[in-house]
Amino acid sequence: MKRVKIVGRVMAAIKVIAIAAIVGLAAAPLAKADTWRGTAPFCDGQCLPGETQIATSKSGDGATCWTGHKVLCRSASAICQPKPITATCVFVVLICNNGCSTFACSVCFGFGNW
Repeated sequence: MKRVKIVGRVMAAIKVIAIAAIVGLAAAPLAKADTWRGTAPFCDGQCLPGETQIATSKSGDGATCWTGHKVLCRSASAICQPKPITATCVFVVLICNNGCSTFACSVCFGFGNW
């Protein structure tokens, strides 16, 4: 009877980890060339050399500016050129790396490289 309870708890933990991995996959960062410039609360958003302004906002990607505004800047070239994805299984979460970022990309069972 005790063994059944332990197996049930382990399966529940695996389900929670799997759900967290799936949520992480949905929110996985993507390599972008667009960046908000300007820091709240006193914003003075300006694009860097080699960037083009494509939008302005009081809040941009987060906190609202009390003064000034944030600007969305696009780089002339991508910040990072993604490479083929490598993946490693860590417990039940598949960790992927595309050369630009590392993120949870799926669920797996086992250890080592995928």
